[in-house]
Amino acid sequence: VMEIAPLVENPGLNSGDRVDLQNTNLNTAGLSQVAQLRARGVEVLLDAKAQRRYRELVSSNVIQVRSAADRLADTYTVLDLGTLGGPVSTGYSMSDDETAVVGSRVNLAGQLHPMRWTAETGMQDLGTVGMEDGASGLFDGEAFALNASGQIVGYSRAATDNLNFYRESFVWDPADGFKRLIFTNAASSVAFDINNSGQVVGGVFNRAQDRVAFLWDPVDGMLELGALGGTESSAAAINDAGSIVGMSTDAQGVPRAFIWNSLD
Repeated sequence: VMEIAPLVENPGLNSGDRVDLQNTNLNTAGLSQVAQLRARGVEVLLDAKAQRRYRELVSSNVIQVRSAADRLADTYTVLDLGTLGGPVSTGYSMSDDETAVVGSRVNLAGQLHPMRWTAETGMQDLGTVGMEDGASGLFDGEAFALNASGQIVGYSRAATDNLNFYRESFVWDPADGFKRLIFTNAASSVAFDINNSGQVVGGVFNRAQDRVAFLWDPVDGMLELGALGGTESSAAAINDAGSIVGMSTDAQGVPRAFIWNSLD
């Protein structure tokens, strides 16, 4: 066998397959085609003589052997979303069409702010808007999820509250900006997800400092979801059907995953 072009052209040979070419008379072109097969993840067996010649051709750059990392790089792209000049940024969620990302970024003052990135505008710091109580801005905050309308949820903390670590859930809307979600008898809250109906889920700390999963609805307001016999729970995600998943402790205090569905 001088060349193995039919094997290279065979679309059925893929990663994990094995080809035995021991005791075959491969020329330089044939050994180059061995490299092509190996680049696809095909295991190619050569006898000692052919393997020695193969290594000589590789060391002299007659055969170009690409690393696994190089081959993998052909399958994806990476886009740096930037930091707006700060040292750190993090993405937590993206839109279905991949044109919008939400997360957080640290500014030059060391404050953690919620951010939004879109393909059109680039990164925007959402934490520069004054709060309703007259504070000069956010001390920190993060954005965790967004829906198809561009509404974003997360938590914020006012600059005047940098000692108490009191967090408030928010919904941010492209047209109206921040809306604080106020919960009666709540010491702190964090919103983790929002669906396309504007329903928000997360965790709220009551005055007893127990964390309880919540559902907030634009029409019906806030509903505590309770727990699986324990004292703590938190909701992590909600789909467009209104099904909610999260964590709850049981009666023994052991964390358990849950799915919550309304009976209405």
